[in-house]
Amino acid sequence: MAVCLNMEAFSGMPSPLAAGAVFRPWHFLSWGLDALVLPTCLLCEQPLPLGRKPVAIRLPEVLCESCRRRWPKNDAARPKIRGIRALHNLWPYQGSVRPAVLAAKEEKGSPLLAAWAETAGDLWPTELGAKAPMLIPVPPSKVRRRRGWHFAAELAEAVARRRKWIYGPKVGVRMRRLREVPAQASLDRKSRKGNLRGCFQLKTGFWRQVPQRVCLVDDVVTTGATLREAARALQESGVKEVQAWVLARVPLRL
Repeated sequence: MAVCLNMEAFSGMPSPLAAGAVFRPWHFLSWGLDALVLPTCLLCEQPLPLGRKPVAIRLPEVLCESCRRRWPKNDAARPKIRGIRALHNLWPYQGSVRPAVLAAKEEKGSPLLAAWAETAGDLWPTELGAKAPMLIPVPPSKVRRRRGWHFAAELAEAVARRRKWIYGPKVGVRMRRLREVPAQASLDRKSRKGNLRGCFQLKTGFWRQVPQRVCLVDDVVTTGATLREAARALQESGVKEVQAWVLARVPLRL
């Protein structure tokens, strides 16, 4: 098995003979691991070139040149969805974005999930007024619940922790599905609009009060039917303002 020696890991290493230097055994272990292990692309797992070690775990910076070339430009479109005051989406759901989202949903705690959380925490808007909204993930389908974890929930919790905002389910405020419906992806655009009608409900739990501002979090938006129905359920419960944050948008006219 070939081992890539990372000579850059030794640059800037303090000399053991430096005056006043304090060394511990784990310092040498860390240097040794850095010297032997090169960072790899989080998508295709190919080694990154020397000098390309990312400072932060952000997308698409943590990808190789090949995957970065297929990463689309930021999505400036802000489609209108009934009941949603503002939809904030980062990129079109195409190129390298699509496999990056799908891969992150496969394994809880994956490096890609951490990268998405870091990226969303930096790029989702911060100008939200004096009082930040409560973050609530769009509830998963029964199939997704069987995995034992939910990507949108992990994402929302990580961003809330990073921004020091309230993560709804942590204080008992969550949305739940009242019934199971056919997967949206299996339906045409017309059928999607009525498929989710009356599907969601807001539960306040021990919080015992309805939040005034809510930000719905999901991974991908297609026609906007899911977000529209979730917003309707929130507003019927007394929520005054609903925003939506998603990672990517399928390039369709909503």
